Amino acid sequence: MSCLERDDISKPQMIFGIAHEEGAVWNLKWCPSGGVIENKRTGLLAAACSSGKILIYAVPWLGDIDDTNRISLMNPVLILQMDENNETPCYNIAWQPSSPHNLLYAGYGDGYVAVFNIQDHADSMLQVEHNVILSINLFQAHLTEICLLSLCTCKDVNVMLTCGNDRMTKLWDLTDFTSPIQMQCPALQKKSVSGGFAPHLPIFITGSDCTYFNDASALGTYPVRDFAYIKDRRARFHFQTSAHFTLSSSAYSCSIISGSEEGHVYFHHYGKGLFMRKNKKEMTTSIFHTKLVQKKNDVCDDDSKETKSNNPTDEITSTYEHAFGKYILDYVSRPHLKEKKILNEECDVANVISSCWNNNANNFKFATVGQKCGLVHMIYVQEPLSQHQVTKFHNYLKSTVID
Repeated sequence: MSCLERDDISKPQMIFGIAHEEGAVWNLKWCPSGGVIENKRTGLLAAACSSGKILIYAVPWLGDIDDTNRISLMNPVLILQMDENNETPCYNIAWQPSSPHNLLYAGYGDGYVAVFNIQDHADSMLQVEHNVILSINLFQAHLTEICLLSLCTCKDVNVMLTCGNDRMTKLWDLTDFTSPIQMQCPALQKKSVSGGFAPHLPIFITGSDCTYFNDASALGTYPVRDFAYIKDRRARFHFQTSAHFTLSSSAYSCSIISGSEEGHVYFHHYGKGLFMRKNKKEMTTSIFHTKLVQKKNDVCDDDSKETKSNNPTDEITSTYEHAFGKYILDYVSRPHLKEKKILNEECDVANVISSCWNNNANNFKFATVGQKCGLVHMIYVQEPLSQHQVTKFHNYLKSTVID
């Protein structure tokens, strides 16, 4: 894919929908190899389901899809199960980043991590049915459900990051799961709810949920011991005032986008701290801020006030239509740091719950964020990149990027 010509821009529409019978889908990941067969298959897609199964779909070539039948009950080419009787929800999956991409790692609700080899479908010892295979390795990484699972994409760095609801963050050697090679102590009293490995770097970034009990919660880079090229143990670049439920890394600009439960969106250029001696305040820029102007029921007439429901559950907002009818929101670009804090209990609709960078090399300065109310914002990051920093970053990538 490349830049679209102006004449090619059209209204987005759903092309194809896959129906299944395995409950909620908690995670979706395309196989990094693509798995594309022209005029036959778009690629391989893995779906982690609440039934505990991982469904591998061979998505058909989009040009061959019938417009009259865009949603269909499609049979997966493979079904991955932790064991024959497992019904624990699968929350996180990650494909092996290096070629041949045949391994898939999965994190479950009981704290277990399973490793699958999709090329073992012909092994009778691992095969339950003709297209159902079991894991080749299984170990308990946490005492509770796994909130985050990420693999390092650096060459010769076979490391996996897991974060659990037990407030533990652990690093694992993919060749030996006996014990973690690095972990953060639960005495920090926080749980990592977002983050992962930075693209092409032996560092990981996490965002926590605990910002109400102490002022020590912060977004920062944490190096992997024995692989990191920087001497600092960690580099905090943004102290949180609320939980950051989403972090998205850019593969080209050495930066991330994060969104908070207050409706804040931040741009963090952590490369300035890694490759250049910069003040931490220069590494973070506030993109925009969701501001609650007023509740619409505060300006309603007396008759409507009399019919107002006293049920506390009526205050909960989860859809755009409900939010539009209840709140008046405003969006402020680059807000002042002393802007009044929006209470999540009053305006949960402002929560930023999803973010994504455009990793197309031609448009890598574009990012999108999504709020709980259903609004999606497209952001164009105009932060300048110094030639010195870009040169150092590219020289480092030449020796670390996986083929």
